[in-house]
Amino acid sequence: MTISTVRTRPRVWATVRLTRPWFWPLGWGGAYLGSVAATHSWAPGDPVRAAAAALVLGPLVWGAVLAVNDRHDLPGDRLNPRKATAPLVTGELTPAALDRVFRRCAAGAVGCALLAGPVFAAGTALVLLLGVLYSVPPVRLKGRPGWDVAVNAVVVGALGPLAGWVLHRPASEYPLVLAVLGVLLAAALYVPTTVLDAAADAAAGDTTAAVAWSPRACHRLGVALWAAATVVWLAVVCVAFAVPATDFLASVAGT
Repeated sequence: MTISTVRTRPRVWATVRLTRPWFWPLGWGGAYLGSVAATHSWAPGDPVRAAAAALVLGPLVWGAVLAVNDRHDLPGDRLNPRKATAPLVTGELTPAALDRVFRRCAAGAVGCALLAGPVFAAGTALVLLLGVLYSVPPVRLKGRPGWDVAVNAVVVGALGPLAGWVLHRPASEYPLVLAVLGVLLAAALYVPTTVLDAAADAAAGDTTAAVAWSPRACHRLGVALWAAATVVWLAVVCVAFAVPATDFLASVAGT
């Protein structure tokens, strides 16, 4: 074993940790939901397109958006005990290394996305753009209360399931009710997470939702958004009982 090999292994492991593999199922799960809604089948469909989509929605997109996020979150991460082991904080990776990870993952994501179709690729580019706008000054939506929640809710709750849908059907046929439910649920889950880093974000000058509105207000907003999603879902169920099942499924599926 050469010295270069020994030195490379920690960097490779640090890069893998940077991409947060435990987040990948979040992208896969949303897309799979959209795929099932589009086809009414548990099968993923074309294996080539499905594999390309899995690669994009897992390591490539997450690697790109988290690299650019960590790159510009360093001041706050240094003050945050929860981020004490982040590769950039520990010095395992440098800012230049994160820039390279972003460029390579972003290029790989768009390239692989083309195998899944042009609409899927356009959606991938949109997610990458939102990731940059969320993290990079001067826009830095993370520091704009409300926008920080909205970006994450739209990406996870609407664009994620839509990614699975467009593998099989046109985006124009995506049911609006699924998009509304997805955004409400994603926002309900995301808002309380801003509380975890509120102290570090405030010290670093990032006015996130929790910093601007207080942790208590964020918890209440999360519950309110979850309640709103429940009301929407109950309304859908009531309509399903009132309308013949075949007609209801056809209307939800956009056929």
